[in-house]
Amino acid sequence: MKKEGKVSDDLILQLVIERLMAPDCQINGWVLDGCPITVEQVEGLMSRGIQPSQVITLELSDQLVYERLEQRRFDPVTGMFYYIMKQNDLPDEILNRLVQAKNDTHPEIKKKLLSYQNFLPTLEEAYKKNLIRVNAEEKPELVFKNVCEAIDYSI
Repeated sequence: MKKEGKVSDDLILQLVIERLMAPDCQINGWVLDGCPITVEQVEGLMSRGIQPSQVITLELSDQLVYERLEQRRFDPVTGMFYYIMKQNDLPDEILNRLVQAKNDTHPEIKKKLLSYQNFLPTLEEAYKKNLIRVNAEEKPELVFKNVCEAIDYSI
């Protein structure tokens, strides 16, 4: 990670599976965010009998993905993220220290979107029986509400 390289699927699977086998996950259930993101991760989880009860995809146009990520800035002091288009009322002290993450640039976002678009058919096929699609083009509060309702409805 220090070299900003990609972590191998084997290591990701090892860590995720180890965590999912912990007693609290076995008793209370679990939520994964950002895994699986490769065909190998889907196959690795399935081959070990790990099947989520629900899989939620947040549907968002490419244009909005670019807009949201390219406008996102990180405050290294507080650890908070801000959207520079909406934060005109921030004090100069905060505005001056905001930084853009390397992976929030247009070329990096494009790579991630292409990777996701290539992976999506695998995700849809593997989890078609329990796939829930949520429109993420709404305000964050409404997206959260819709995710909660989708989970409640499908239980």
